[in-house]
Amino acid sequence: MGRHPSWIPDAYHPLGSGEAVIHDALLYYRHGAERDQDGTMLRAFVEIDRATGGPNA
Repeated sequence: MGRHPSWIPDAYHPLGSGEAVIHDALLYYRHGAERDQDGTMLRAFVEIDRATGGPNA
């Protein structure tokens, strides 16, 4: 059974060698057993395309 997803806006993620990326959000979700210490933590970086107009907008 899964749990409700949670997210962190503007997630900072270091890449190493002084480099980093900042995504629009980090989505995370625990999948598996009911107890907090069990299950698998799934994570995904989310980048949202905010373009709302066409090329002539």
